[in-house]
Amino acid sequence: MSNKRVVVVGSGIAGITAAYFESKRGNTVTLIDSDARAGGLLKSDLLNGKYFDYGTHIFSQTGVKELDDFLFSGLNNNNCVITNKLSAANYFNGVMSCKNGYVDTSTLQKDVYKQGCQDFLENKELPRGKNLKEVLIQKFGLTFYKHIYKPLVRKYMGVDCELLSTQVGGFFDMSRLLAFDKKTTKELCEFEVYNEKLGHHDKEEGAIKYYPKNGGVGKIINLLIEKLKQRNVDIMLATNITKIQQNSGIVTTVLVGSKKIYLDKLIWTLPSSFLCFLSGLNYKSTPPKFRKTGLYDFIFERALNSKATYINVYDLSMLSGRITLYQNLSKTDNYSCTVEVIADDTV
Repeated sequence: MSNKRVVVVGSGIAGITAAYFESKRGNTVTLIDSDARAGGLLKSDLLNGKYFDYGTHIFSQTGVKELDDFLFSGLNNNNCVITNKLSAANYFNGVMSCKNGYVDTSTLQKDVYKQGCQDFLENKELPRGKNLKEVLIQKFGLTFYKHIYKPLVRKYMGVDCELLSTQVGGFFDMSRLLAFDKKTTKELCEFEVYNEKLGHHDKEEGAIKYYPKNGGVGKIINLLIEKLKQRNVDIMLATNITKIQQNSGIVTTVLVGSKKIYLDKLIWTLPSSFLCFLSGLNYKSTPPKFRKTGLYDFIFERALNSKATYINVYDLSMLSGRITLYQNLSKTDNYSCTVEVIADDTV
């Protein structure tokens, strides 16, 4: 067992998890966040009797027993919907597809669709590009890139594909696509190269997922915070760090107002630029670009006409990027949804 003074900065899921396991090692742990509520983007807001999340957020088992025990002990069929299948949908070119959340290429003009399928089938090498543009062309072919992914990435990210990391292709279900009928897709997926990039028509069993029947995803965060309190973690919310003192690269104290917190170990889960600034390090980097985004919550008197838990709105004529349907997540009469809107000028 250790007995170190550990400060964890950031009360999102990474910070909460780090604080828990440091406490299990026998360390004295302090968790600090400037927000008045823990959870980061995994918080939920109560509005007019309904809980709304900050977009689509669903907890999944990791396969690591000790981690899953921390995250999911206390969750059961009485307080959560527990499933290994989730229904998703996508909306593209004015057409709703309920097969899954991946973009449905069959909504393209017939000649473009046929050429896209030919390009797709001819790309038999696993993608190894240096940027997102190269990877998407290698993975899906030039036609689908030009008519789908190039404008789609600009819609979501606000910049062109060649300026982005290859890892961005994993966001918003852009790692696969729908291109063929059910039978053809199943046959093609027997080959690894196609199985890695085709979306299946049937909902496959995956990792076990949890969503609270009441309280939104933030209820899980609240339960995890209680577990930290049981381990005597000192939780300091609505608290701003004013300075980080270090000696030859070794952090010694953090200042919270006029109060000094001495430490043996610092775990930083926020952007590293904040750490450099508070530490007085002479580090210069290009500041990140942010999109203007908005979350719009709606409550309805009747159930929405969809069984999807979320809908990816790939349609290029719309500002909305994704819709979360709570009635299908919580399996209750919570007839409400959150619409995520992405724009550069007006939200």
